[in-house]
Amino acid sequence: MDQHKPRVSGATLRNYLAQPVILACELVNGDDPHQLRVRSCDGVEISVAFADSPQENVTRYLEVTGIPLEDGTMAGWVTTNLGDDFDLQQYGEAIELVARYPQPFVRPNDAAEQ
Repeated sequence: MDQHKPRVSGATLRNYLAQPVILACELVNGDDPHQLRVRSCDGVEISVAFADSPQENVTRYLEVTGIPLEDGTMAGWVTTNLGDDFDLQQYGEAIELVARYPQPFVRPNDAAEQ
């Protein structure tokens, strides 16, 4: 079964250290397919290392699935292209709502673990 992966912003990334997360972001520098530099919906720049799976042909906006590390970087697993006109600001507003009102977004199995 797939593990639940919360969607995070730059500010909430540290709340999920060593746990799988999904970060929607804007590509800042993708010259090295093993090391992407991205900007989160709240403007935080994050370095994402892809040790085993280089990421090539990424679009301006993308989702990064991976693990946040203590130094503020991420160990990336995979990217999902979101295109070149994704509304990252609106995404950020949705992330804020989920953080402020988490109950409607908690799956039944997750609630039992809390």
